[in-house]
Amino acid sequence: MRWLTTPELMARWIIGASRVEADGDRLRLTTGIGLGGTVHAQTFTGETLERGPRRLVRRYTLERVRTGPIPLGAPDGAYERTVTYDVAPSLHGCTVAAAVVTDIPGLPQAAVGPGSRAEERSLRRSLERLRLYAEGRRVGPLRRSRDSSQVGQPL
Repeated sequence: MRWLTTPELMARWIIGASRVEADGDRLRLTTGIGLGGTVHAQTFTGETLERGPRRLVRRYTLERVRTGPIPLGAPDGAYERTVTYDVAPSLHGCTVAAAVVTDIPGLPQAAVGPGSRAEERSLRRSLERLRLYAEGRRVGPLRRSRDSSQVGQPL
């Protein structure tokens, strides 16, 4: 569970995360692409809705978007994502299942398909990185390079 709740660890396995800061059950997560995540960045506020020994539920809202040097505040209700993690014991430690529900009011359904496929691929790769780090292994340069083209998202 510590890999899902410790900011320094989260920043390692979440693809595109450039910064994670915590304040109690709230956190602030910044994802970015481009040179050091500075060309396009999004900042999300996360709130823990449920936390137990085997389950974590967190809701993210979009706080700010930055393209180049210009930061823009996000309108209230423009983006909401709920991420549920279920951790179960296994023969080799534990397994982690993640379910993600994203709500973007006003987004046409035709736009959801391509974005959701890219987010699904990024989620799978982030969870694979989580597994490697939790096992004490490292993410090699080839995997980091391949992951750098993935969509950063709040997890």
